[in-house]
Amino acid sequence: METVRGYLDESVKIGVREYYFTGGEPFLNRDMVSILELTLTYGSATVLTNGTVFQEEWLERLSRAEADSPYSLEFRVSIDGFTAEDNDPIRGPGTFERAMKGVRQLVDHGFLPIITVTRTRDDQDETALFYGFERMLRDQGYSRPRIKILPTLRIGAEADRGRDP
Repeated sequence: METVRGYLDESVKIGVREYYFTGGEPFLNRDMVSILELTLTYGSATVLTNGTVFQEEWLERLSRAEADSPYSLEFRVSIDGFTAEDNDPIRGPGTFERAMKGVRQLVDHGFLPIITVTRTRDDQDETALFYGFERMLRDQGYSRPRIKILPTLRIGAEADRGRDP
C-alpha cells in the first residue's frame, strides 16, 4: 500500500485526476479494495473487470468509500455475448453466469456498471447486439443499463486469422 500511496502522491504532482485499473482481473489482487479506497481520496477511479470474483464485503466497502468521497468509482465489466452460448466459448465455461452475478451485485450496491462488449465477429449487427444486451440486462434487474460496444482489434495472430495463405 505504501508503494501505491507513493505513486498516487507522485501522480498529483503531475496533474493526474483520474485513475484506471485493469489486469488481468484487478480483484485478484488481495489489496484491490484498499487500493480503490485510497485512490478515491485522490481522484475518480475506473476499474476494468470481468465481474466474476466480487465479494459482498468488498462492494459494501467500495460503496461506502464512494459515498464518502467527492470522486466517483466506475466499473466496466467485460462480457462478450448476451447469452452463455455466445460468451462462454470466448471467456470460458460458466463465465457468463458469474459475470451476470457480478453485474447484479454492482447494481444492488448502487453502482451503474458499463458493460463493455467487443464485437467478436465482423458480420455482427451492432444494433442487434446492443438491444440484445439491453434486453438481457433489464431482465437481470439492471433498469438503466450502460453498454459500450468496441470493434475487434486485430493485432498479432488475430490480424492473420481468416486470411488466405
